[in-house]
Amino acid sequence: KVQSLVEERFQEIEVQT
Repeated sequence: KVQSLVEERFQEIEVQT
């Protein structure tokens, strides 16, 4: 699902922050 992709993307962004 798209939401799953969005959540994974969010997790990556949090680590980069």
